[in-house]
Amino acid sequence: MATPKVNPEDSAMAWRIHKKGLLPVTMKKETIPIPEPKQGEVLVEVHSASINPVEWKIPAHAPGFFQKFPRSIGTDFSGVILRTGSSLTPDQQSRFQPGTRVLGMIPTETSVRYGQGSLTTHVSVRVENLAAIPASIDTSLSSEEAAGLPLASSTALHLVRKARAGDKVLVLGGSTSVGLILLQMLKAEGVGHIVATASGDKKDTVKKRGADEVIDYREEDVVQTLKRNHSREQFDVILDTVGDFAVFGACAAYLKESGEYANVGASDMKPDGSIWSNLSVVRNIVSLYLPWWLGGVPRKSSWGEFVRGAMPEVTDRYLVTNIVTCPIDSRFTFDDAPKAYERLMTGRALGKIIVNIKHPSDPAVRSHL
Repeated sequence: MATPKVNPEDSAMAWRIHKKGLLPVTMKKETIPIPEPKQGEVLVEVHSASINPVEWKIPAHAPGFFQKFPRSIGTDFSGVILRTGSSLTPDQQSRFQPGTRVLGMIPTETSVRYGQGSLTTHVSVRVENLAAIPASIDTSLSSEEAAGLPLASSTALHLVRKARAGDKVLVLGGSTSVGLILLQMLKAEGVGHIVATASGDKKDTVKKRGADEVIDYREEDVVQTLKRNHSREQFDVILDTVGDFAVFGACAAYLKESGEYANVGASDMKPDGSIWSNLSVVRNIVSLYLPWWLGGVPRKSSWGEFVRGAMPEVTDRYLVTNIVTCPIDSRFTFDDAPKAYERLMTGRALGKIIVNIKHPSDPAVRSHL
């Protein structure tokens, strides 16, 4: 692939926010300078991006003094390296040459503290937050699929490491983006039996991705169903992608004493940004760490993590082998990025929501789905 030309006087376009508040109302499409890659960074021409709930939850809920304004928004992206900064190791220089197709992410703390985001035409990013797309899948992995993977697969990788071959596993939120990728990883790692939660017409997709049994949370009381069906043969691990604290509170009835409850979700955060929503999340997080003698749940628990620098492992272990594919819910143009967030905030997406920065007819952005 020919390396795109960059004129230093050219400008980038980015979706940015200038104040605390609810996306998409606060989003503005603006012209900004093309960033210059610093030490350990490369400049990427972004082809596609995908969006994540954390991108609207922090602007809506976090105190204004905690956030840098103005700042670009967005986490995940794919694109092509334009040029490199200084201080790259020889190995990094070899892997991240201009013209190389990559997928990567802007960590949340980087966006909040320094104002970077992936919903832009150009982004300068540290190489540890990137992975080069292997030559063996360069022609088969679309930019849309690549953009949908970084944060969801890094989070799923954190969760899958909690399970071992032969384990009985409960996945809460099987139809979330993280859940759909996690199910594929769990199956590949040889877990024994997977129970997942989902609703309605999403149940079939969840089964196709790897669940052996699906509980419809709209039709059944999940806690009662778990107590009834899984109290004798309990789970080795519960992996929660949504933050279902009712299930956590009762899990001693169906999670082994040696088991772990790992949560990465915060679904109690609502778009209204109300103080009650925030307090509910804080209360639930505190409950994860309360000792049993203070009313806590007598099981090991953890909250809110992903594997940093995980993308090379994801690409080499799961993408090259075709174990994991990225589920895509919908696609939007760059100009329609606010509509993408409207879709995300409905909570009804089945897979990743993609924003194409370059036109989908461009060969680098073609879809193979």
